[in-house]
Amino acid sequence: MGRIVPRLEILRQWADVWRFQLLPAREKSIVFYSEGPAYWVHLQPVIESLVEDHGITLCYLSSHPGDPGLSTNNPRIKSFCIGEGDLRTSLFKSLKADVVVMTMSDLGQLRIKRSVHPVHYVHVFHSIVSTHMVYRKGAFDYFDSLFLVGPHQRSEIRRMEELDHLPAKNLVEHGYGRLDSILHNADADGSTLPTAGPKRIVYAPSWGGFGRPEPLKTHGEALTARLLEAGFHVTVRSHPMSQLNSRSFLDAFAAKFRDHPRFIYEEDMGLEDSLHQAHLMISDWSGAAFDFAYGLERPVLFMDIPRKINNPAYEELGLAPLEETVRSEIGRIMAPAVIDDMVAVAGQMIAEAPRYAAAIRQSRARNVFNVGESGKRGAEHILELRRKTSA
Repeated sequence: MGRIVPRLEILRQWADVWRFQLLPAREKSIVFYSEGPAYWVHLQPVIESLVEDHGITLCYLSSHPGDPGLSTNNPRIKSFCIGEGDLRTSLFKSLKADVVVMTMSDLGQLRIKRSVHPVHYVHVFHSIVSTHMVYRKGAFDYFDSLFLVGPHQRSEIRRMEELDHLPAKNLVEHGYGRLDSILHNADADGSTLPTAGPKRIVYAPSWGGFGRPEPLKTHGEALTARLLEAGFHVTVRSHPMSQLNSRSFLDAFAAKFRDHPRFIYEEDMGLEDSLHQAHLMISDWSGAAFDFAYGLERPVLFMDIPRKINNPAYEELGLAPLEETVRSEIGRIMAPAVIDDMVAVAGQMIAEAPRYAAAIRQSRARNVFNVGESGKRGAEHILELRRKTSA
């Protein structure tokens, strides 16, 4: 269930759409769309390169008024809050632009359709994970270009095109903006990692859905309590979809531990301090685990719960998902039923963290394009796509 939108906010959305429609064509030839605050960090590197390196004026549309991309105060970024209802649907159906860039999948399958006008659609991935298990079948069929995180996604997309007899998309070796942001903000000598006081753990579970219960509901309270009892500092980061669908539970969960001096609850996925200060992450099938491990070269303890499967036909490709094959390279996997053992292993992994770093660096080099340079590469490709589209 989506959030209840106040009437005044709806009126502002209508005003923003009207302002967008009145812009001259040259100022909306490149349009970025974000579903909300959690997605700005994935688009930001490309947008900043376009604006700062190339002097481009572009438009940024978001469905949420709290999106940081709406308040950059940069005159070259024309920002508009368009909501997530019929107004958004109508706007996208009649959109006039050369290139539209978005992190949302399922273009043409759910509420957002391709425009009746010629537009080149680009998808930027907001996770390192594979494309064929956690996304719906056909999630990328209506895009023209896909900005790939790594070689695994190229193999998967080409195999899906082959099996479904689809025309070949333009696949761009892009990289991963979220990772680049973490790398950029991390001190090279690791000095941001506290050396005194309790060892710090970030617990970042995936959300429910996919026919699975909410991991935080089934294991979160017991795990958090035991970690605190064992003397760890614990930061719990809830998934954006959990925040949307499990509001009352999350409020009760946060309240249960709020007064503990070594507990923090976070909902802003753009925040990085808790990641930089953590010695270890505990997760399951969440893409956040790869952000943490690849960005900070520190291990992840994976809870072995049922995997996220949104496409039951994923096995037809004959390609193992990255999130299945890489977990043992960047950490350890344990059954959540043995929480006491998990707490003990967490301490061991923190003590042995340096031995994980080399394996994590090798895994990152194999699985991510243009590490540290995705924004610049993405901007260059978007300008080339605009040139070809408008020619």
